Amino acid sequence: MATYIFPRENNKYRVRVFKLPVSSPLNKTDQDQSDFNYEVLLPETINNVIGFKLIDWSLPRDIVPSFWPRTTKLAGANKLDFRLINTDISPLPADFVVTYPTKFYAYQNYKDPTRDYVQTTVTLMNNAIAANPTWKNKVNIDVVPITTLGTLFLVSTLDPTLPFGSLTYLTLLFQSGPNSAESVFYQMGWDTPSDPVSSTAVYVLPPAVTALQSPGAVQLRGANYLDVFVKESNQSPMQRIFFKDEAYTTNRLNITESIYRFEVDQNEPPRKIEKLHIKLRYEEDVDPGDFVSGPILFPQYLTFHFFTIDESVSDMPSWLQQNLSY
Repeated sequence: MATYIFPRENNKYRVRVFKLPVSSPLNKTDQDQSDFNYEVLLPETINNVIGFKLIDWSLPRDIVPSFWPRTTKLAGANKLDFRLINTDISPLPADFVVTYPTKFYAYQNYKDPTRDYVQTTVTLMNNAIAANPTWKNKVNIDVVPITTLGTLFLVSTLDPTLPFGSLTYLTLLFQSGPNSAESVFYQMGWDTPSDPVSSTAVYVLPPAVTALQSPGAVQLRGANYLDVFVKESNQSPMQRIFFKDEAYTTNRLNITESIYRFEVDQNEPPRKIEKLHIKLRYEEDVDPGDFVSGPILFPQYLTFHFFTIDESVSDMPSWLQQNLSY
């Protein structure tokens, strides 16, 4: 696609630029539409469009969450089933389940513990244990940061009334748990689902402590980039947004350059635009669908520039006349 620079001082080739901000919470024609598939009605029809582009975007970091609930098109991956066994506490094992919030997590995040994977895992698991009267205040689970960025569990038996050195064993029920279809084995650093069990054989541990470590690093980023498609444009995708770090969600191009340099759609220019049909896709064209409980809502803010031939100009460039006829 060729790039043309239209001189501002030459009225024969005068191009008008329309700037259109789009807010998914405010401008969707139907608020029940997912923020991955929605329609926007323009405030007014734009005619003689020869090209348009996405110049700014602001997306919530959670638009690629580390842990997904089940959707209409994606299997969920936000459940952790685990089991505790200590016959000194109970003759029967106790099973627990935790559900991770739909957020993007860093391995560690000191500024925001609610986005810290290590701390969140500790909190969720110990809260589940505390809700069981038989096990409350008798067992504690720590997740220890390690250089390989894996998941290392330390399981401590706390009750001083138990026999000295009484051991509690942790089993992660990735394979056999009731929520195995939505388990977080991959995010936690396991390549395949299994039911790993803590032991005293891996590390030199203090009395009454067992340990369990993932074989690999955690996988907290669900995609490396996001593609923005707009049905009315021939650019496919219109924009690819790469996720390089935690601040990937906002971009602002050089406004001056974006106005005076642009790509003309010579193939089949949009001509007349009344609506925009926007869809977001993860790499490999993955459509997340909708949450089973309702639409996926990740508020986003996009800004488009539309480039048009001014209808008041009588001498229109000949190469545009045919494509702009209705």
